[in-house]
Amino acid sequence: MLVTLIVQKWQLKIIVPAIAVVISTGYAIHYITGTIVFTMVTAVTQILNIIIIVYFEDKVKWKMVSANIQKDKWMQVNNFILDSLPENIMILGTNGEAKFISE
Repeated sequence: MLVTLIVQKWQLKIIVPAIAVVISTGYAIHYITGTIVFTMVTAVTQILNIIIIVYFEDKVKWKMVSANIQKDKWMQVNNFILDSLPENIMILGTNGEAKFISE
């Protein structure tokens, strides 16, 4: 989650793995010259996989962050409303623990 907050664009997250694939492909082409086409197809496929994985991972993480923020806002609104009532209120969980106690 820290990487998601520091690097907020998925395009920046794919730079390092894509460079690693390009460098390893360069070494493979330099040392094994007989399979250049196969090596290039493999490299392009790997870069596409990296792009797809990082893109969808980023979307899912941002949805999780957004959902947590909305849940926290909703809890703050609920607590404000319940604290505004003149009566004392206690909300218990299913196992008997206190979830909310009005002030």
